Amino acid sequence: MAKKDDKNVASRLVAFGSEEFVDNKSIGKGFNRDLALNAINWTVGEDKQISIRPRAVRASRATISAESMQLIFYTSVLVLPELLLLAGIAVWSRRRTL
Repeated sequence: MAKKDDKNVASRLVAFGSEEFVDNKSIGKGFNRDLALNAINWTVGEDKQISIRPRAVRASRATISAESMQLIFYTSVLVLPELLLLAGIAVWSRRRTL
């Protein structure tokens, strides 16, 4: 960067289409925080501070109610296998009669 009294002063500008990526809802999504910090660092001339920080792996959990668990059980253990069996019997009997 040049001094203020020099004739050729270098300027840096970062332009974004929207500021929504740095609001409270979106700052933690993806690499929005890194993008904002790196843009500021580049603009003020701190090129050595630009980096992409490693993402922390967070475990996610799904909460399933007892009714949903029963529905999943009955569908996967009873209903789907029986439907496949009936479809197989229907195909077999149709081919046998042809």
